[in-house]
Amino acid sequence: MASLKYRIKGKKSESSISMRFTSGREVNLEYKTGFSIKPEFWNKNTGFPKQTSPELKNLFAKLKKLEAYTFNRFNEAQGDGTEINKQWLVDVIGSCFDRSIKERENLVTEHVQYIIDNAANKKITGRNKIGLSKGRVKGLKTFKNNFEAFGDYYGRQIQLSDLNNKVVEAFKKWLLNE
Repeated sequence: MASLKYRIKGKKSESSISMRFTSGREVNLEYKTGFSIKPEFWNKNTGFPKQTSPELKNLFAKLKKLEAYTFNRFNEAQGDGTEINKQWLVDVIGSCFDRSIKERENLVTEHVQYIIDNAANKKITGRNKIGLSKGRVKGLKTFKNNFEAFGDYYGRQIQLSDLNNKVVEAFKKWLLNE
């Protein structure tokens, strides 16, 4: 059985509202909703804002909408066999409010391409040289192409926030098998 709770962290003037989504022992996710609130307007018992002003009532309605949307998407994901992970939760929160997620700039391959583009200006630590060697640039291009192909195999391009031991091990396994 899935459950969803909202909470705030901190006691500053504006605290961000986080969503905690759990389902059994396997799924325990938490991510910021993108909303913030003053702690004195937060009801710890209900896990929602106190409805004392029109703005807080609007925030309450948005959080209820997100709650219902998340449960609907969870049921769809269960039916499709989609993996429920942090990226899934980020996508659900973003798509609920039609937020444009800046995916391209957080891709690993975009950061590698930035290094390749600026290879001529890179200062080499410990040496009096500027610029990466042609062999190093060729190696970076090969890595980028392999990582893009791995992203296609994995089902989506990998973002920096997705990098963990599981992804690295899957990449190694894919490299050895391909």
